[in-house]
Amino acid sequence: MKRKSLLAMRSFWIALCPLILLLAVVTWWVGIQLTAAISIRHRIHQIRSAGLPYDELSLSKHFFASSSQASSSAWFEVMHPIFNVTQAGYRAESSSVPREPSENAPNENRLVREAWERDLDKALLAGAEPLLRRLRQLTQKPSTVWIPLVFDEELDHGRQNKLAPDGIVDVCSRLAATEFVYAVKEKQYDRAIQALRTESGCLAAFDWLASIAGDSYRSDLLSKQYRRTQEALNDASWNDEQLLELSQIVGPMPDIAKRWQSVIEAERAMTLGGLGATNFRLTYDIEFLVNNQRQPTNTVTIAATRMNRILQAIDDDVRIGESGYFGLVMRAQNARAAQWYAALTATSISDCFLSHRDLRDTLAPYLPAVTTYADQLKSTETKRRLVLTTIGLHRYRLANNHWPESLDDLRSVGLSLQDWTSVDEGAFEYHVDIDSDTATIDNERVSAVDGS
Repeated sequence: MKRKSLLAMRSFWIALCPLILLLAVVTWWVGIQLTAAISIRHRIHQIRSAGLPYDELSLSKHFFASSSQASSSAWFEVMHPIFNVTQAGYRAESSSVPREPSENAPNENRLVREAWERDLDKALLAGAEPLLRRLRQLTQKPSTVWIPLVFDEELDHGRQNKLAPDGIVDVCSRLAATEFVYAVKEKQYDRAIQALRTESGCLAAFDWLASIAGDSYRSDLLSKQYRRTQEALNDASWNDEQLLELSQIVGPMPDIAKRWQSVIEAERAMTLGGLGATNFRLTYDIEFLVNNQRQPTNTVTIAATRMNRILQAIDDDVRIGESGYFGLVMRAQNARAAQWYAALTATSISDCFLSHRDLRDTLAPYLPAVTTYADQLKSTETKRRLVLTTIGLHRYRLANNHWPESLDDLRSVGLSLQDWTSVDEGAFEYHVDIDSDTATIDNERVSAVDGS
C-alpha cells in the first residue's frame, strides 16, 4: 500500500514537471519582456524630458512650433503662379517662343537647338520676372525653417508621411536655376550670381530635417546646383569679385553632426509612433505587407525585447554623424548591420511561418535608411568642395597669372586643406597642362578666365 502511494506520488510529480517547467519558462519570458518594456518606457520618458519628438504627433507639433507661419503663407502664395508659369514655359506653349526645331531635320543642327532653348528660356523668364522678384524678396529675409509634415491616418495605416514642400521647392529652384544658366550663357554674371543666391535661399527656406527622404531630396537639389556652378566656371569672363561671391554662396562646410542628429531624431519619432512603442506592452503587432501590396495580408508580433533593441539601435544611429564626414558611410554601414542583427535576434514571438527575410521586409519601412543617406551626404559634400576648389584655382590664376604649382598654394586665396580634400579619398588629383593653359582637378577640366 505504501509502495503504491509512493508510485502515485512519483507519477504525480513526473506529470507536474512539464507544467512547472512551462510555468518557469513563461515566468522567465514575461520577466524579461517586462524589463524590456520598462526600459522602453524609461527611454521614451528621457526623450520627452529632453523636449524631443517621440511619436508622429509630437513630431508634427515640434516642427509646427518651430516654423514661421507667416513665411509658410508667403511661400504658398507664390507656389501656384510659379508652377503655372514654369509648366507653360517648359512645354513651349507661349506664342512668343519659336517652333521647336526637329532633331531629324538636316539643316537644324545643335547650335540651332541651343538658340531655340535660349529663346524659350528668355520668354519664360520674361513672363516670370514678377515672380522672380517675389522669390528674391522671400529668400533675402531670414526666417525659421518651415517643414509642413502631414500624417494621413488613411494612407498606409498611419505610417504615410507627406513632405508637401518638395513640389514647391522643385519649381522655385528650377526657375532660379533656369535664370542662372540663361544668365551665364548671356554673360550676365551679376544676374547669374543673383539667381544662384535665390536658388540657395529657396533650399534654405525649405531645409528639411524632418526625415531622411526630405533631407536626401534637398541634398540631391544641392548636388545639381553644384554641378551647374562647376560647368559655369568654364566660362571665360568671371572676375575675382564675382568668383568671391560664388564661393560665399557655396559657403562653408555644413554642420553634419547637427544635421544628422536632427534628421535621425525625427526618424526615431516616426519609428516609435509607427511601431506603437509609446504604449506600455509586452508584445507589439506589426502589419506585414507582401509584395508591396497596399492591404495587409499578415501580421507579425514582436516582443518588447526586440522593440527595445530596435530603439537602442536607432539611438546608436543618432550618434553616427558626431565624428563628421570622414568615415560617415562606413559608420552607417556598421550601424545598419548591427541594427538588423538587433532586430532579428532579440527574443520574440512571431508568426511561425515568417522567415527572417520576411521579418526584415516588414521592419524595413520603420528603420532609418542610414547607409543610403550617409552616401548621399558624402557625395554632395565632395561636390561642394570640388566647386570651392575650382573657384580657388580661378582666383589664384587671376591674381598670379599662372596656375598654382600645387593645391597647397590655394591657401593664399583663403582655402584650407579640407576644402581641396574629398570626404574619404584624400586630396583631389590636380595637374596643369601648360600648352593649353588648362588645369584638371579630379578629372574636371578647368579653363582660364580672363577676369574682364
